[in-house]
Parts: sequence; structure tokens; C-alpha cells
Amino acid sequence: MRTQQNLNEKSAAAEPRLPAVYDTHDLAQHFRVTPDAINIWANKGALPPPLPLPGRRRWSGPAIERFLVGEVA
Repeated sequence: MRTQQNLNEKSAAAEPRLPAVYDTHDLAQHFRVTPDAINIWANKGALPPPLPLPGRRRWSGPAIERFLVGEVA
């Protein structure tokens, strides 16, 4: 017999883990747009500011999650 705790553990294990950092390609796949569209949105300020890392643009996972639920970055 399944207990409520077992059900909760299974549902938590089934949830996908979100990345700690998103790059341009991750966001493009999520929004189903091209990486160029992500760069345009970032240049216009339509996305939270990227992390100050060298190389490709990267965004904090928690910042993107807050953005997706409508919280101000």
C-alpha cells in the first residue's frame, strides 16, 4: 500500500530539475525561438540582465524562473 509520503517522493522525483544557469540556446529552446531572438530580447532589456561571465551570455536560473512567473527581476 502506498503512503502519502511515498506518493510525494515519487512526484518530486518526477519533476524535471531546472538548470542553475541558462545560456542563449537554452532560452531559445524554452521559448521556441531562435538564439538571435533571445539576443534581440536581451539587447532590448526584455529579459533579466545576464550574469557577468565571460564568453556567451548566461542567465541565472532563479532570475529566469522569477521572470517566467511575472516577478520583476
